[in-house]
Amino acid sequence: FLHYDNALSHTSLVVQQFLAEKSIPIITQPPYSLDLAPSDFWLFPALK
Repeated sequence: FLHYDNALSHTSLVVQQFLAEKSIPIITQPPYSLDLAPSDFWLFPALK
């Protein structure tokens, strides 16, 4: 399986054709977490 997050680099025609040719199953995810991001855990507390 491929973690496919609908980012622009993943939705290009070339990538979609490659995935179809290789019969790679994908699991779609949103490009960014709606609730938390990794920077919420380490970057922003360090800046405070």
